[in-house]
Amino acid sequence: MILHTDITGQGTPLLLIHGLFGSGENLGMIARLLAERFQVINVDLRNHGRSGHSDEVSYAVMAADLVETMDALQLSTAAVLGHSMGGKAAMQLALSYPARVSKLVLADISPVVSQARHLGILDALNRIN
Repeated sequence: MILHTDITGQGTPLLLIHGLFGSGENLGMIARLLAERFQVINVDLRNHGRSGHSDEVSYAVMAADLVETMDALQLSTAAVLGHSMGGKAAMQLALSYPARVSKLVLADISPVVSQARHLGILDALNRIN
């Protein structure tokens, strides 16, 4: 899936990846500051913001979406900054497609398996009609 992007600035490409329940707009202030030195590609992950929605969701699928989006933008490589869940997607991107990631910055995330703390919230949201 090609993801919705907002692109600002010029220079080395830098993907910004938001966290769970967010969108690229959450990182808007960071994007504006970094656009002074980088070409900032602020993405909305699948099922978030203005990107497409799908029942298929995993970090592997999100990483593949990021690569498909990079291909559509004709980016062979980029620096990547991921926040929270976006950090997990960024780690998967770096592990699955190492040649596509020139630098990796993770914010508010650790490289460990997390407990599924949000399943109750997600279940309640899915029951709302």
